[in-house]
Amino acid sequence: AGAGKTVVATISNLYDMHKLGCLKDPCEFYRLGPKTMLIFAVFSATGSTAAVNWQDLTTGIELCPWINEKVVDRKGLEKKSGSLVPVEILPGIYIQTGSRFQHSMGKAIFDGLMDEAAFGGDNIKEAQKTYDELSSRMATRFRSYSKSGNLPGHLFLISSPKEAGDFMQYRIDTALKSGSKRVLVKKNISS
Repeated sequence: AGAGKTVVATISNLYDMHKLGCLKDPCEFYRLGPKTMLIFAVFSATGSTAAVNWQDLTTGIELCPWINEKVVDRKGLEKKSGSLVPVEILPGIYIQTGSRFQHSMGKAIFDGLMDEAAFGGDNIKEAQKTYDELSSRMATRFRSYSKSGNLPGHLFLISSPKEAGDFMQYRIDTALKSGSKRVLVKKNISS
């Protein structure tokens, strides 16, 4: 069940990375400073979960000939547990792991991924802060696109709701109520 959600998010990240890498100068295209690091953020409740998504993404990079032949920091790519320090994949395009909202501060997040987002209890506030920070980084860095509601990247929440009122269920309910066209929600119904 969980592998399907992660595979879809990983393939989507690779697709976005490829699209961004096809641009002659992504920073100029998105009207950013010339040395802006475009980040693919891989976040989760814990560093160990983020490491699993790091492995999925880096394996996908290695299996994609177009991206793999252009990798800038091969040693960084080989880090098994991920990296809080951004690792350059394509020129100006980086991936980074994190588990708290502070890990994204000051970054130009192009794509974000939050795994195991079904935080409940005390963790719901931390999950909301992390979500808010990632989405804020995306909206402020790509301001000219966010006004029209069409951000160039994506923010993936990967999880299944665990209990009523947990963070994932709250995000699903909020998205459905807003009528957002950027939301794909698939609930598995079990008997």
